[in-house]
Amino acid sequence: MNNEVLLEVTGIHKRFEDQVVLCGADMNICSGEVHVLLGQNATGKSTLAKIIAGVAAPDEGRILHGNMDVTAFTKAGML
Repeated sequence: MNNEVLLEVTGIHKRFEDQVVLCGADMNICSGEVHVLLGQNATGKSTLAKIIAGVAAPDEGRILHGNMDVTAFTKAGML
């Protein structure tokens, strides 16, 4: 099986006013893998998914798609 990293999310931080939602979230998604975000309510699952999808922008961290840094696109709402 090919273990090529398709998406790398590192050090993602997100705050909404005084509420810290994500603090250093990391995730690698490789070719042929399926991932599940699992956890209690209000643990940042939806926020991380929105950041990966480009709907929300991270306050800190990097998002790499292949070898391309796409963090700036998520911050500009372009993904």
